Amino acid sequence: VEYVGRNVAETLTVKDFGATDYYDLTINDANTNKATFQLGAAKVLGRNLALTSGTLDLASFDLTVPTDFTIGASGTLKLQGGETVSAIDNNSGTVNYNGTGSYLTALAAGNAYTNLIFTGSGTWEPASAVTVTGALTISAGVFALDGQNLAVTGALSNDATLRMSGAETTVTFGTMDTNSGTVIYDGNNTTGTYAIKDFGANDYYNLTFTDANASKIVLQIANTNTLTVAGALTLSSGSGTFDNATYDEAINVTGNVTMDNTRTDMGDATWTTSGSFDNKDVTTFNRNLSTLVMNGTGKELISNSTTTPFYNVTIAE
Repeated sequence: VEYVGRNVAETLTVKDFGATDYYDLTINDANTNKATFQLGAAKVLGRNLALTSGTLDLASFDLTVPTDFTIGASGTLKLQGGETVSAIDNNSGTVNYNGTGSYLTALAAGNAYTNLIFTGSGTWEPASAVTVTGALTISAGVFALDGQNLAVTGALSNDATLRMSGAETTVTFGTMDTNSGTVIYDGNNTTGTYAIKDFGANDYYNLTFTDANASKIVLQIANTNTLTVAGALTLSSGSGTFDNATYDEAINVTGNVTMDNTRTDMGDATWTTSGSFDNKDVTTFNRNLSTLVMNGTGKELISNSTTTPFYNVTIAE
């Protein structure tokens, strides 16, 4: 059975024919205006599913494909994240997670993708390392690696949140998104020391350290390369140590710097911010031999500097 659409952008229900719904099922909508073919109940096939062109939306229902499940370059599989889905044998298209819940045991469509998109307000965690040979797009919600590795050959487009524990060994992108989105390091309930990932000349847009675990990690600047944050750097209340004293790395932040964590080691380094700098509520502030350069107009320095003064401060005109 082949569904081909009728050149109308609409949602059509995939017919239900009983215990075994189809032998071979093909979704091949090659029209300019493509339909979304949506399940209205769980589907069990007798043999193959070919999602050649167009969108198949599982809409929370399970899908069983006993033989070959393929997604073509123009095909999109849409699912919430809690469905049970047969393994995809050949995927050259797109998988779009659009759920609103917490899907914390695994990615329902596996760990290997060509293009991977998150458009729902939910949270998704993989069970093992994830590879994306095309692009990764996080339009909404949270993609939480929780210690699993991630390799993206293409670009990351992040308008929402990518969350890492810090324990990931490798996280790579063909192109990192430094124009939008937030990357959060949230720890793994240990006292281990983990390095902030270095993504090149421009590292992050918004970078946040938020560790609410009982045991706190030490988040460490990884090397002597400059850490560049195009948005804001936020060290949230309850988080542990932010260590820049080991490698004394220069840190450039275009937006605001806020320190509410338990300890910050500035290192013998230059911190440059175009926004405000607020370390008033950090529990322990180690200035080391650092220099703070503030080059923004009308920005604030909010500090408990009578107790823990800075080493050098430069206010640029």
